Amino acid sequence: MRFRNVFLTLFLLPLFAGLVYFAKGASVPDTVECPGLLLGEDGEEHGVLMRPGDRSVCHLYDYPTARSTGSRDYEEQATAQADERIRDYQLGAAFAGYGVTGLFFVVSGLGPWRGSKAAVAVRADAGQGDDRHREEP
Repeated sequence: MRFRNVFLTLFLLPLFAGLVYFAKGASVPDTVECPGLLLGEDGEEHGVLMRPGDRSVCHLYDYPTARSTGSRDYEEQATAQADERIRDYQLGAAFAGYGVTGLFFVVSGLGPWRGSKAAVAVRADAGQGDDRHREEP
């Protein structure tokens, strides 16, 4: 029974991680947002929302090192957000699938801790069948 609880925990954690990745993928905004600094043609900052056909450029930064990591236009940022959403859904499906499959085997008793059928049969017969030690009524 102790092994069963350990296996339950080992499969519940990936299931939880999968649900977190699903939530993360669902939280990626549908509107195209610049995660860095959105500068227009005039060099002024224009918030975070990018619009189709806008000539603003999203400058990406690694804030801990204060270095530029590149820039994206509207189409590139839209593609990056869509790729991020797809990646999160794929990771969520993989983790959740692993967790659900593992939980199925643990709950149904088909896992390796169950033992062979011969061992279970020997244990079941161990308490029965020996009438020499039984007292007569």
